[in-house]
Amino acid sequence: MQLSRHAILPFLKPFANQEVYSLPIDDHIRSGYSHSAVLAYGLKKYVKPKYRALRARNSIRYSGQKLAVRKNQKRDFKLRCKEGVDVILVDDIVTTGNTLVEAKRVCERANINVLFALTLADARG
Repeated sequence: MQLSRHAILPFLKPFANQEVYSLPIDDHIRSGYSHSAVLAYGLKKYVKPKYRALRARNSIRYSGQKLAVRKNQKRDFKLRCKEGVDVILVDDIVTTGNTLVEAKRVCERANINVLFALTLADARG
């Protein structure tokens, strides 16, 4: 939680006086906690977290899978968020970027304004 505050704080300060929500991507609790939910919780002083709002219907594990598998097996997100709000997508790690792109498209189709995405790590190097 401390890491999320310190690493991401510079990106959040401009939105301190606006109603902006953090939208943790696929914040299921499968092994005791969700990385994206923990990150969103760490940011709650600056942006309001919207838990359980962006969940994948597809339960395929992408860890260790090739890019082709990730592209062919979409997350098929279910979104529960009111339209017209500003959000910051929050994810723990970027491997290919496909999850963030799909999440952004789902939000835009629902008239939700994605300001940007924040991640803790980039696995691409």
